[in-house]
Amino acid sequence: MSFALECIDDSVSGWRAYRDHPWIERLADGSLTLEQFVFFHEFDTSFSADMHRALALGVAKAPAGCDWARAAIRVLHETFIADKRASKEDLLARLNQARPVRMDRMIRGLSRDAYANHLLRVAWEQPIGAIAAALLPCAMFTEIIGTRFAASPPASEPEIVKWAQGYVNERDMSLTASHIEMMDTYSATGGSTGRESMRQEFTRSVAYQTRVFDAALAVTDRYTEEERSDGR
Repeated sequence: MSFALECIDDSVSGWRAYRDHPWIERLADGSLTLEQFVFFHEFDTSFSADMHRALALGVAKAPAGCDWARAAIRVLHETFIADKRASKEDLLARLNQARPVRMDRMIRGLSRDAYANHLLRVAWEQPIGAIAAALLPCAMFTEIIGTRFAASPPASEPEIVKWAQGYVNERDMSLTASHIEMMDTYSATGGSTGRESMRQEFTRSVAYQTRVFDAALAVTDRYTEEERSDGR
């Protein structure tokens, strides 16, 4: 069994809360509202920019020439954030929900901000195995969204189906596989402390990812006006 699967087994209730989240299940059966779908996407690109920063820090720590570094560099090269932003704005426009996708951190909500801060801190402080573990839950969109809805398309608008199935692509699936491979490699070399660190960072990322879906389902994740004015 891969170490990533061990991490899933160790946090099975949290993993199921993510994998089977009501936001995803409503996407599947067609009951997800357009407002709930748009809310998820409106703040996604700002988060993705910080995820790319975490990948870049990981590249600096990864063994030279390893498959993980090559997969991460490919994502950084081919998924330029400005293009991702334009793609999000195009998706929203095709759903008759046209609006600018903002990049500033302070508008993206508490759950996204907490998730991004978690990834960046892990990338800054931890070795490569823990970085891969922290990044894996988000990368698992290739399975949780992509593979699932490629096999059984969601009962939704064609543009939403196209977005979901877009996660089935060789580049992103290669990065997901590289996270798993790096976790296996580090579990064999990092000792019990390294393995425990990977378990903890993986579990935390699953929890943060679930909270992002919670916010999208509730269509609320914002600072209040009082909190904004107080700078909190």
